[in-house]
Amino acid sequence: MLARVAHALRDLCRELILVVRPGQSDHVPDTGIALRMHVVADRYPGAGPMAGIEAGLAACVTDFAFVTGADYPFLSTGLIRAMAAHAAEHRVAVVPRFEDRFQSLTAIYPRHWQPRLQTAIESNQTSMLRFIADAVNCGDPPVKIFEESEARVHDRRLNTFLDIDTPSQLAEAQRRLRRGPYSS
Repeated sequence: MLARVAHALRDLCRELILVVRPGQSDHVPDTGIALRMHVVADRYPGAGPMAGIEAGLAACVTDFAFVTGADYPFLSTGLIRAMAAHAAEHRVAVVPRFEDRFQSLTAIYPRHWQPRLQTAIESNQTSMLRFIADAVNCGDPPVKIFEESEARVHDRRLNTFLDIDTPSQLAEAQRRLRRGPYSS
């Protein structure tokens, strides 16, 4: 799955950053290196996705970063391009909302969010979804919510949001692959 993600992002991103657990000794860091990714360790073990996003933003060399998990095998480059265009034009984070839930692991974040995420983590506030909701509610830092209808223009089946966390989700992904080439 990591190779699929890297392939989808290679032409869209200046640099691919893979965040791993500190001391992670399985094949993932080596696979990332083989895929020409910049591999960095999460700086706050046990702090969940927010810590991974914080570490990725700390390593980022561009003003914005598209963040995703290694278990999202059907990323739509059209959707990512549309989100990136909005982020660049309006200088905001762009977070999709799918099935009434913010998709924090298929979002674009400004690099300048890193210190805010670091402060939140150090204050034991590690819910990325809560951080986004608070930002949306108070308008700081600014966030553009990409609603399902907007996302569907670029990824009509919304396959981008299919992540693989369970055996049944893996089986569904394998069925989609057997049906032929991915198209959004």
